[in-house]
Amino acid sequence: MASLFRPTIIRFIDRAGKQVPKGTPGAKRVREKSQTWRAKYVDAKGKAKTVSLFDDKQASQARLAEILHQVREEHAGVVRPVDPFELHRARPLTEHIADWEKTLRSRERAEKHVFKLISYLTRIATACEWTTLANVSADVWNTTCMSDVFRGCRSQPQTITLPLPRTSETGLSGLAQNVLLRIHLADLAS
Repeated sequence: MASLFRPTIIRFIDRAGKQVPKGTPGAKRVREKSQTWRAKYVDAKGKAKTVSLFDDKQASQARLAEILHQVREEHAGVVRPVDPFELHRARPLTEHIADWEKTLRSRERAEKHVFKLISYLTRIATACEWTTLANVSADVWNTTCMSDVFRGCRSQPQTITLPLPRTSETGLSGLAQNVLLRIHLADLAS
């Protein structure tokens, strides 16, 4: 059964009225209800979920009704489950790389660093013929790495991790975030 609720928030306030960490001498414990409504429900797979909704109770009730309707349809097999990364998997990989480049530049990374990472990743994507995130595969990388595409591969490749952006910034999937790419530095520099 689904339920709508506002969680209780516990804060610690000093004499000046500012929020302070727990354990601060002279801090007073204050309990208050959150302004944001949350919903608890069981999804189509039987897993308990909690989602944050809106500040308005009626809007939250309406959204919870939509969620429950979708769960019932998924459970009945009428609708396929929603994939939050579906649009990102269909987007061209070049757009993801461009977004990542913008993120690196906005974080004021060194120009040489940005250039190297983007050129490495672009060269890998081109060599592996990856056009979308759905195409990205460690097997394809291993096959491409061992082929003649990267001439003069070392027998003992060096492994480095490309620090891909977090999902919240670009919507990249966990696979794309956590994959260790074996990059043959000598070959990529040529």
